[in-house]
Amino acid sequence: MTYPYNNKDKRSQLTTDSVIAFLQSNPDFFQQNPELLESLNLTHGTQGNVTSLIEKQVAVLRDKNEQLQRALVSAGKLADCRQHLQQHVYSLAVELVGQQSFLGLSRLLKLSMKKWFAASQVRLFVFTRLSQAGICDVIRFTGQDYMIQDMFSGLVNRKKPLCSSLQVEHLQVLFQDEAERVKSNVVIPLISENWSGLLALGSSNWDQYGQGDELDMLVFISELVTVKLSMLLAHQLPTPE
Repeated sequence: MTYPYNNKDKRSQLTTDSVIAFLQSNPDFFQQNPELLESLNLTHGTQGNVTSLIEKQVAVLRDKNEQLQRALVSAGKLADCRQHLQQHVYSLAVELVGQQSFLGLSRLLKLSMKKWFAASQVRLFVFTRLSQAGICDVIRFTGQDYMIQDMFSGLVNRKKPLCSSLQVEHLQVLFQDEAERVKSNVVIPLISENWSGLLALGSSNWDQYGQGDELDMLVFISELVTVKLSMLLAHQLPTPE
């Protein structure tokens, strides 16, 4: 066993940190050297519910155990939420297959994003070569209006979602009059053979969207939406040259 300080070595520097480090690596030090306890000043004062050094250690361990129990309960609740969210995504996938119109798809997205992802604002922009632009509830067909497409071309080319990193001007373009109420946002590019687009969600909650299972599920939903939109658009889009 080595000690942090040796009287024979005058160059040794004894510090509180070195003593703590030594005792942490040698928890049985006082058990092996009981004679040292006679010279230690271990106060048996009364402070809160602690009346001795042993009870102090027990109290610390009890507090750590309670923290662990709370963490386990929290993890259990998180697992339950994740399971419910997964079940919702599966149900949504089935409902998406059955949608036969843009309006039906739009309504389904609006309800599901609000219920399961706290999205107070839902926008789905479709960049197509259609000659006329239009609005179908949350689905926006931009037609020949390339402003939004140009503004988010980098995101589309990157093919990766972006969480709460938009500038004010971006939020205003996406959510217009509701932009000021959006505290967190996520934008997911939609990529198809004949068209591209964006799924934009805005929430009034801070830090609603971030990396993790929830974002992965949103990306999966966006992929399903892309497939369904392609089916609905198939008879309207011109064939690629």
